Amino acid sequence: MEGISKKWLRRVCAETEGLYETPELNDNLYLQYRFIPTIKNLEEYVNVKWLYLQNNLIQNIQNLGHMTELMGIYLGNNQISKITNLNFKQLKVINLDHNSLVSLQGIQDAPRLETLSATDNEISDMSCLGLCRHVTSVKLSRNKLGDASHVLETLRKMNQVRVLYLKGNPFVCKLKSYRNKIINTCPNLQFLDDRPVYEWERRLVKAWERGGNEEVKKERAIHKHEKETKATNAFMLWRKTQKDSKQLKAHPIKYNNPINYNEPIKSNNLSEQTESGPQIQPTAQQVEEKRKAHKEGEGKRQEEQKEEREEKKEEKVETVACNSAASRVEEGTEGHGMKISTMLEGSPGQGFQDNSEHLPVNSLQVPYQRTKRDAAFSSEIWSSLKWTPSMDTKLKSVRPKLNPNTNPNRNPHGSWIPT
Repeated sequence: MEGISKKWLRRVCAETEGLYETPELNDNLYLQYRFIPTIKNLEEYVNVKWLYLQNNLIQNIQNLGHMTELMGIYLGNNQISKITNLNFKQLKVINLDHNSLVSLQGIQDAPRLETLSATDNEISDMSCLGLCRHVTSVKLSRNKLGDASHVLETLRKMNQVRVLYLKGNPFVCKLKSYRNKIINTCPNLQFLDDRPVYEWERRLVKAWERGGNEEVKKERAIHKHEKETKATNAFMLWRKTQKDSKQLKAHPIKYNNPINYNEPIKSNNLSEQTESGPQIQPTAQQVEEKRKAHKEGEGKRQEEQKEEREEKKEEKVETVACNSAASRVEEGTEGHGMKISTMLEGSPGQGFQDNSEHLPVNSLQVPYQRTKRDAAFSSEIWSSLKWTPSMDTKLKSVRPKLNPNTNPNRNPHGSWIPT
């Protein structure tokens, strides 16, 4: 392929998801893996911010000056040997991995550069990188940086660098205490060669700079003691929290409303006001009176709570009794319906007759069916009716002649209860 044509670009944009056939609408442009040898015919794509040209055959960076809003360009796995034409005011990210770069000359043309990745090249000079004041991430692994003093001098100028990859370069093996010196040179470094830089490691590096390995041992002991003290304090705080929660459950009034008996008391007498304000320290008598008042109030609250509990208990007992009686009535009296008065008449083996004239006119009517639970049910009815001797005399004419001493189903007044 000789290059990029406008017609071909429109077709690629139409086939690629996320791109538009109209050039001005694209802020991203994906042209990777297209075997492109030369960058050209991109003049219509003026709003592109992120340009992806990796894995092609590009040898020179050119014909991109019209992309004034370009923020990132990816040119990895190409054949670029020299950095040129990167004078973009908004450019922040450059990827030049797996190329043929010998130097970083030209990288200083990007004044707002923040991230540079140029691994697997042949770079032996990185001095131009010191002119990029905003760089925070640099990846130069597996290059040919052999002069350790030159590298350290360049890193001293890069005060904002936080991520640094330098492994795979010749100077790493030659420089003694490589990691300590790099951390000591970069004050804001947070990540070095696949390993984070912790605060305690920075303290050890400073101790090593002061007095070598002996100071490092002392600093390690101090750090260990601080770590153990911190863990102990955290455990004691947890114990205290657990204890307070138990006390709060056991004494909610005491711990929810703590009383400070020694707090200042507001005085209504203007003559007692001092320069610090109208509050004065309480006397021993006032403290004692306040304590007694609080104790009496707490006692009254406890008595009121006790009375409320007893009332609720009585209401609960009454409710349970009523529900039990109602449930027995419902379970044992489905089917036929008749008056309570008919329950008190008849004899075993005989049908019941309606003799309601023997009871008061306003007698209670409930559904009834003869079952095995009639004895218990009838005792509930008798207790609810509040039996009187006058009612008993009215039933003598219809009461069966049974021996009350041998009949187990008799109420306290001698009347027979059907079974």
